[in-house]
Amino acid sequence: MTRKRLFLLTVVFLSQILPAAAQFDFVPKPVRVEAGNGMFVLDKNVRLVGGEAFNVAYLRQHLDRVFDPMGDSWRQGEPASIEFVRTKSFPAEGYAISVTPARI
Repeated sequence: MTRKRLFLLTVVFLSQILPAAAQFDFVPKPVRVEAGNGMFVLDKNVRLVGGEAFNVAYLRQHLDRVFDPMGDSWRQGEPASIEFVRTKSFPAEGYAISVTPARI
């Protein structure tokens, strides 16, 4: 009987909390989007540019874990790159993203 009560209390508790949590945007929505042509192909040879300020080593570690078993790169020619650049004119959580077939 106590397990049923605990289960019901948990369901009631979560039903009250989850709608409130859904109101927050953890990744800010863009103010403007401009669609272009092409696509960025992420593979194991992607270059990460940005240094310790952006903790690119952490991202590299996770990308290596995902792509290492996949073998050779799918991209022909130069590897694509993901570049992190700090822009002083943006607010603390502001960002801009530009995606081309060669880089983000």
